[in-house]
Amino acid sequence: MVPIEAVLREIRYDGPGSIACLECPRKLHALPGQYFLANSTDDEREIIPFALYPTTCTEDWLCLAPCPAHWQAGDRILLRGPFGKAFHLPADTRKVALFDWDGLASLLMPLIHQALYQRSEVVLYTHTTPSNLPPEVEVLPPGQLSESFGWCEVLAGVLCRDSLRDFFQMTGWRNHLHLPSHAEVLIHTPMPCGGTAECGICAILLKQGWKLACKEGAVFSIHDLEVE
Repeated sequence: MVPIEAVLREIRYDGPGSIACLECPRKLHALPGQYFLANSTDDEREIIPFALYPTTCTEDWLCLAPCPAHWQAGDRILLRGPFGKAFHLPADTRKVALFDWDGLASLLMPLIHQALYQRSEVVLYTHTTPSNLPPEVEVLPPGQLSESFGWCEVLAGVLCRDSLRDFFQMTGWRNHLHLPSHAEVLIHTPMPCGGTAECGICAILLKQGWKLACKEGAVFSIHDLEVE
Protein backbone atom coordinates (compact mmCIF):
# COMPACT_ATOMS: atom_id res chain seq x y z
CA MET A 1 0.00 0.00 0.00
CA VAL A 2 1.48 3.34 -1.11
CA PRO A 3 1.66 5.90 1.73
CA ILE A 4 0.07 9.31 1.29
CA GLU A 5 1.56 12.49 2.72
CA ALA A 6 -0.99 14.82 4.29
CA VAL A 7 -0.66 18.11 6.14
CA LEU A 8 -2.01 18.64 9.65
CA ARG A 9 -4.05 21.83 9.27
CA GLU A 10 -5.88 21.98 12.59
CA ILE A 11 -6.14 20.23 15.95
CA ARG A 12 -9.60 20.21 17.51
CA TYR A 13 -9.94 19.52 21.21
CA ASP A 14 -12.98 17.40 21.93
CA GLY A 15 -13.53 16.31 25.53
CA PRO A 16 -10.58 14.37 26.95
CA GLY A 17 -8.89 13.91 23.55
CA SER A 18 -8.16 15.77 20.35
CA ILE A 19 -8.80 15.34 16.63
CA ALA A 20 -6.24 15.81 13.84
CA CYS A 21 -7.69 17.52 10.76
CA LEU A 22 -5.58 16.58 7.76
CA GLU A 23 -5.48 17.99 4.25
CA CYS A 24 -4.89 15.08 1.87
CA PRO A 25 -3.91 15.14 -1.81
CA ARG A 26 -6.85 12.86 -2.56
CA LYS A 27 -9.98 11.77 -0.73
CA LEU A 28 -9.54 8.69 1.45
CA HIS A 29 -12.45 6.40 2.26
CA ALA A 30 -12.81 4.19 5.33
CA LEU A 31 -15.70 2.21 6.75
CA PRO A 32 -16.82 2.90 10.35
CA GLY A 33 -14.32 1.23 12.69
CA GLN A 34 -11.42 0.97 10.22
CA TYR A 35 -8.14 2.70 11.03
CA PHE A 36 -5.19 4.45 9.42
CA LEU A 37 -1.53 4.24 10.42
CA ALA A 38 0.02 7.68 10.72
CA ASN A 39 3.33 9.19 11.73
CA SER A 40 4.83 12.66 11.51
CA THR A 41 7.66 12.95 9.01
CA ASP A 42 8.82 16.14 10.76
CA ASP A 43 9.91 14.16 13.83
CA GLU A 44 12.82 11.81 13.09
CA ARG A 45 12.26 10.05 16.42
CA GLU A 46 8.72 9.04 15.46
CA ILE A 47 9.45 5.69 13.82
CA ILE A 48 6.46 3.73 15.10
CA PRO A 49 3.15 4.92 13.61
CA PHE A 50 -0.07 5.53 15.52
CA ALA A 51 -3.42 3.90 14.81
CA LEU A 52 -5.96 6.67 14.21
CA TYR A 53 -9.66 6.42 13.37
CA PRO A 54 -11.79 8.70 11.20
CA THR A 55 -14.26 10.90 13.04
CA THR A 56 -15.52 12.90 10.07
CA CYS A 57 -14.53 13.35 6.45
CA THR A 58 -15.30 16.61 4.67
CA GLU A 59 -14.53 17.73 1.14
CA ASP A 60 -11.34 19.39 2.39
CA TRP A 61 -10.12 17.46 5.44
CA LEU A 62 -9.82 13.98 6.85
CA CYS A 63 -10.31 14.12 10.61
CA LEU A 64 -8.66 11.38 12.68
CA ALA A 65 -8.51 10.60 16.40
CA PRO A 66 -6.99 10.27 18.89
CA CYS A 67 -4.42 12.85 17.80
CA PRO A 68 -0.95 12.30 19.38
CA ALA A 69 -0.29 14.99 21.98
CA HIS A 70 3.01 16.16 20.43
CA TRP A 71 1.68 16.76 16.90
CA GLN A 72 1.41 20.38 15.81
CA ALA A 73 -0.44 22.21 13.06
CA GLY A 74 1.71 22.27 9.93
CA ASP A 75 3.25 18.84 10.53
CA ARG A 76 3.53 16.55 7.52
CA ILE A 77 1.79 13.28 8.28
CA LEU A 78 2.39 10.03 6.42
CA LEU A 79 -0.79 7.95 6.12
CA ARG A 80 -1.34 4.31 5.26
CA GLY A 81 -4.68 2.55 5.13
CA PRO A 82 -7.44 2.06 5.77
CA PHE A 83 -6.93 -1.22 7.61
CA GLY A 84 -9.02 -3.55 9.70
CA LYS A 85 -12.48 -4.93 10.18
CA ALA A 86 -15.34 -2.44 10.22
CA PHE A 87 -18.57 -2.28 12.18
CA HIS A 88 -21.44 -4.11 10.52
CA LEU A 89 -24.77 -2.31 10.63
CA PRO A 90 -27.54 -4.22 8.82
CA ALA A 91 -29.54 -2.05 6.43
CA ASP A 92 -32.84 -2.85 8.16
CA THR A 93 -31.62 -1.77 11.62
CA ARG A 94 -33.88 0.78 13.28
CA LYS A 95 -32.71 0.87 16.92
CA VAL A 96 -29.02 1.34 17.75
CA ALA A 97 -27.37 1.64 21.17
CA LEU A 98 -23.78 2.89 21.25
CA PHE A 99 -21.40 3.14 24.20
CA ASP A 100 -18.11 4.88 24.96
CA TRP A 101 -16.14 3.75 27.98
CA ASP A 102 -12.90 5.76 27.75
CA GLY A 103 -13.72 9.14 26.28
CA LEU A 104 -13.41 7.94 22.68
CA ALA A 105 -16.94 8.68 21.52
CA SER A 106 -15.64 10.63 18.52
CA LEU A 107 -14.46 7.31 17.03
CA LEU A 108 -18.11 6.29 16.76
CA MET A 109 -19.13 9.32 14.68
CA PRO A 110 -18.95 7.54 11.28
CA LEU A 111 -21.19 4.77 12.64
CA ILE A 112 -23.59 7.34 14.07
CA HIS A 113 -23.90 9.06 10.69
CA GLN A 114 -24.45 5.71 8.96
CA ALA A 115 -27.19 4.77 11.43
CA LEU A 116 -28.95 8.12 11.03
CA TYR A 117 -28.72 7.84 7.25
CA GLN A 118 -30.52 4.51 7.57
CA ARG A 119 -33.16 6.30 9.68
CA SER A 120 -32.29 4.42 12.84
CA GLU A 121 -32.96 5.69 16.33
CA VAL A 122 -29.61 6.17 18.08
CA VAL A 123 -28.76 6.38 21.78
CA LEU A 124 -25.18 7.09 22.88
CA TYR A 125 -24.08 6.10 26.40
CA THR A 126 -21.08 8.25 27.33
CA HIS A 127 -19.69 10.71 29.88
CA THR A 128 -18.08 12.86 27.15
CA THR A 129 -20.42 14.04 24.40
CA PRO A 130 -18.65 14.83 21.09
CA SER A 131 -18.96 18.50 20.17
CA ASN A 132 -20.32 17.71 16.70
CA LEU A 133 -22.87 15.10 17.79
CA PRO A 134 -26.06 15.33 15.68
CA PRO A 135 -29.05 16.56 17.71
CA GLU A 136 -31.05 13.45 16.77
CA VAL A 137 -28.83 11.33 19.03
CA GLU A 138 -29.99 10.87 22.62
CA VAL A 139 -27.17 10.91 25.20
CA LEU A 140 -27.33 8.94 28.45
CA PRO A 141 -24.72 7.98 31.09
CA PRO A 142 -22.91 4.62 30.62
CA GLY A 143 -24.40 3.34 33.87
CA GLN A 144 -27.77 3.04 32.13
CA LEU A 145 -26.44 0.98 29.22
CA SER A 146 -28.01 -2.29 30.36
CA GLU A 147 -31.44 -0.69 30.03
CA SER A 148 -30.97 -0.65 26.24
CA PHE A 149 -30.54 -4.41 25.85
CA GLY A 150 -34.23 -5.13 25.50
CA TRP A 151 -34.73 -2.19 23.15
CA CYS A 152 -31.86 -2.10 20.68
CA GLU A 153 -31.34 -4.31 17.64
CA VAL A 154 -27.64 -3.44 17.39
CA LEU A 155 -25.20 -2.67 20.20
CA ALA A 156 -21.80 -1.18 19.39
CA GLY A 157 -19.13 0.69 21.28
CA VAL A 158 -15.52 1.64 21.80
CA LEU A 159 -13.09 1.11 24.66
CA CYS A 160 -9.37 0.70 25.32
CA ARG A 161 -7.96 -2.80 25.62
CA ASP A 162 -6.77 -2.13 29.17
CA SER A 163 -10.37 -1.36 30.17
CA LEU A 164 -11.80 -4.72 29.10
CA ARG A 165 -11.63 -6.36 32.53
CA ASP A 166 -13.16 -3.38 34.37
CA PHE A 167 -15.80 -3.01 31.68
CA PHE A 168 -16.96 -6.60 31.99
CA GLN A 169 -16.89 -6.54 35.77
CA MET A 170 -18.80 -3.29 36.11
CA THR A 171 -21.44 -4.23 33.53
CA GLY A 172 -21.79 -7.88 34.56
CA TRP A 173 -21.35 -9.05 30.97
CA ARG A 174 -18.99 -11.94 31.63
CA ASN A 175 -21.53 -14.52 30.47
CA HIS A 176 -23.16 -12.31 27.81
CA LEU A 177 -26.55 -13.50 29.06
CA HIS A 178 -28.61 -10.48 28.10
CA LEU A 179 -26.71 -8.90 25.23
CA PRO A 180 -28.36 -8.32 21.85
CA SER A 181 -27.33 -10.94 19.30
CA HIS A 182 -25.61 -8.24 17.24
CA ALA A 183 -23.05 -6.66 19.61
CA GLU A 184 -19.66 -5.29 18.55
CA VAL A 185 -16.89 -3.24 20.11
CA LEU A 186 -13.93 -1.34 18.69
CA ILE A 187 -10.97 -2.10 20.95
CA HIS A 188 -8.42 0.72 20.83
CA THR A 189 -4.90 -0.67 21.19
CA PRO A 190 -1.46 -0.02 19.61
CA MET A 191 -1.29 -1.55 16.11
CA PRO A 192 1.97 -0.23 14.63
CA CYS A 193 2.36 -2.83 11.85
CA GLY A 194 -1.07 -2.66 10.24
CA GLY A 195 -1.26 -6.43 10.04
CA THR A 196 2.15 -7.04 8.47
CA ALA A 197 3.88 -8.57 11.51
CA GLU A 198 3.28 -11.03 14.37
CA CYS A 199 4.67 -9.05 17.31
CA GLY A 200 1.58 -9.64 19.44
CA ILE A 201 1.49 -6.14 20.93
CA CYS A 202 -2.17 -5.82 19.92
CA ALA A 203 -3.31 -9.33 20.95
CA ILE A 204 -6.90 -9.71 22.16
CA LEU A 205 -8.12 -12.82 24.00
CA LEU A 206 -11.16 -14.41 22.34
CA LYS A 207 -12.96 -17.64 23.13
CA GLN A 208 -11.10 -19.12 20.14
CA GLY A 209 -7.73 -18.02 21.57
CA TRP A 210 -5.49 -15.00 21.13
CA LYS A 211 -6.09 -12.91 17.99
CA LEU A 212 -4.23 -9.89 16.63
CA ALA A 213 -6.35 -6.75 16.51
CA CYS A 214 -4.34 -5.44 13.57
CA LYS A 215 -5.54 -8.39 11.46
CA GLU A 216 -8.76 -9.62 13.10
CA GLY A 217 -10.05 -6.28 14.41
CA ALA A 218 -10.00 -3.72 15.68
CA VAL A 219 -13.77 -4.35 15.75
CA PHE A 220 -14.76 -7.59 17.48
CA SER A 221 -18.02 -9.30 18.38
CA ILE A 222 -18.56 -8.86 22.12
CA HIS A 223 -19.85 -12.44 22.20
CA ASP A 224 -16.39 -13.66 21.10
CA LEU A 225 -14.43 -11.85 23.79
CA GLU A 226 -12.86 -13.69 26.71
CA VAL A 227 -11.77 -11.81 29.81
CA GLU A 228 -9.17 -13.32 32.13
